[in-house]
Amino acid sequence: MFYKLLIIFSIIFNFEESFSNEINNCTTCGNIINKEINSFNQLFKKNNSNRNQNQINSNDPQNDNISNLNNIEICSNATVVLNGETVWDYNYKVAIPYIKEAKERGLSCGTIQLGTLSDNRICSKATVTLNNLRTWDESGVFRKYIQEANRRGLSCGVKSLQEIENERKLAEERARKKKIAAQKEIKKQLTKEKARKLAEEKARKLAEAKAKIRKKKLEEWNNKVSIIKKDADFLYKNIKEFVQVSEEIDIVKLTDLFDKRPDPNKNWNKDDLKLYETLMTFMNATPGFKEFFKKKELSREQKRLALKLKSTDQLEKQVTELKRLLKSNFGNDKLVKDIQPKIKSIQKFLEKENYNQIEADDLIKTSSNFLKQYYQKKKLLDGINTYFAEK
Repeated sequence: MFYKLLIIFSIIFNFEESFSNEINNCTTCGNIINKEINSFNQLFKKNNSNRNQNQINSNDPQNDNISNLNNIEICSNATVVLNGETVWDYNYKVAIPYIKEAKERGLSCGTIQLGTLSDNRICSKATVTLNNLRTWDESGVFRKYIQEANRRGLSCGVKSLQEIENERKLAEERARKKKIAAQKEIKKQLTKEKARKLAEEKARKLAEAKAKIRKKKLEEWNNKVSIIKKDADFLYKNIKEFVQVSEEIDIVKLTDLFDKRPDPNKNWNKDDLKLYETLMTFMNATPGFKEFFKKKELSREQKRLALKLKSTDQLEKQVTELKRLLKSNFGNDKLVKDIQPKIKSIQKFLEKENYNQIEADDLIKTSSNFLKQYYQKKKLLDGINTYFAEK
């Protein structure tokens, strides 16, 4: 009898522990199972005080009156605990009459009624996860859950080999497409970056070209204005002289234009140039002015040429004199450093194609002052008199 009590306590303990875990994962069957557990416990407590009075030989049920046994004794002989779950002990012939008696009395004896379990509960019992893959649990008592799942048409997340292979192929295809998309995006970005750099280079070259054009136009403008301003004073002087000898000029209109003439000694803008050109257009349209101006220009050119010849001749004489001094003072490093640069400056000027009278006057003045100081320092009055007499 003591052995039977141990079995009963084991059934109750395993039943409660197993069902407490199962109920947490079952959304529909908890109330039924809890009700069944409470009923079973009440039966156990009610008949526990009489268990010593009903000791029988459970190994020979044919000699016993099974119907006289209480529910707890019936359940203890009808069930067995496998894998932590209370099940009918169909594999033990002696237990068959007890199973039959229990069912006639409507006892579940702690066994799970599959029909009362939810789909989620059935699936949690029927499957196991191995290596992140859900599969049927073919071990022991769990086969009946697989059968129940199949009866209900539940897949329980278990995938066939074909489904697994299809998913693998699908995942590979997605990865391949993702890789291709990434490569396309990289190529797109590279193309975009290349286009951006080309656009920047094109914009840079265009800006440089525009800058060159602006610079060229500015240079052309400055050259044009410089030439005009150079002759402006001479033109204004000629206009004043022409007014005194002309009888056909519109003096009123000329006065308006002449009062607005731009100053050659100041910077000119487009408006200044326009005023100058308007004045010139008016004067060129005045009878007799062109001929008058040409004569004055010819006379000025002759004076300019004469001055150029005189200045050039004077510079050549200065070079000769400076070379003579360089030779006589050869070895005097300090004096040589003063003389030689002056000789080179004059020679370079005389070799230029574009003659500039202002530059020529500056060179003559510089060289004359140097020679005068040199002779005065050496007290060579004869040299001074001779040089300046020739000049």
